[in-house]
Amino acid sequence: MDETCKEVASSVCDEAVLEPGQGFASAAGTDMTPEEEFLSSILSGQDLSDLVDPEEERRKHEEYLESLTPGERETYFERQALEAVFADIRSRSRAGELTTEEYWEAAGLTPEHMEPVEFTDLVFDTIIEAQDHENDAAAADSKDCSSEPSDSEDDAWHLDDIKVLEGTVVYLYSSDMMSESFAHWAFLAAEDDDVMTLVDNARNESKIYPRPLKAASLKNRPVYMTDERIDEAFRIAQESGQYPDIKSCSASNGDVYFYSTDYLSDAQAKALAEWESVERRANM
Repeated sequence: MDETCKEVASSVCDEAVLEPGQGFASAAGTDMTPEEEFLSSILSGQDLSDLVDPEEERRKHEEYLESLTPGERETYFERQALEAVFADIRSRSRAGELTTEEYWEAAGLTPEHMEPVEFTDLVFDTIIEAQDHENDAAAADSKDCSSEPSDSEDDAWHLDDIKVLEGTVVYLYSSDMMSESFAHWAFLAAEDDDVMTLVDNARNESKIYPRPLKAASLKNRPVYMTDERIDEAFRIAQESGQYPDIKSCSASNGDVYFYSTDYLSDAQAKALAEWESVERRANM
């Protein structure tokens, strides 16, 4: 052990106070440099087979990059950037956020050798190609159950969960991390169109469940509309004459609902609103 290592080891030993049955590493505490942590692990007899020297790994990585041709390096950095983008889409979806190309540009994910528009094209081309490949593979598997996955599929993209919503800009989300209905609400909120948010959700609720849309639900995440914005959106929708199917009703406790007469009659909407706001709670 050289003098530097002896000094580090001595420092670690001086600061550590062993209790009966306590290992050296745990006694030394957590306020240690990587070198001190490494030495404490040696002295405590821990298995070091899984430990990685950061400097050694960095050196190997640099040597690997130097061994690549310019074209191979570009491909490598493009792959790294794409992995970061898809990881961000999934992470942001888990947090209830949609992702746009402006986000990954601002986050500095575009490879240095590419223009932002080039990288954006690469992102969408990769998604399309990967999903086409997965659809083809699924179709082939349904015909031949005995087929074995090829080694080349180890590096294939698996992006069937990445979904695209098109508005004033293009939004992406992961269906594994965000439901389709929440993504739709988030999309409308991001588009910042209160009238369409009210109209679209009133129609969806009336058609899918079916039930009228409670006005107060528009104040929830991810829309966050105020009472004033909700009232104004309904007023504009009514005065525009473009949405003749959108109507409102109220429960006996005063709760306001919106619905589409394309899917619910006035009597049905009124009864369902009363059930949701009054009768259901009375029976709980």
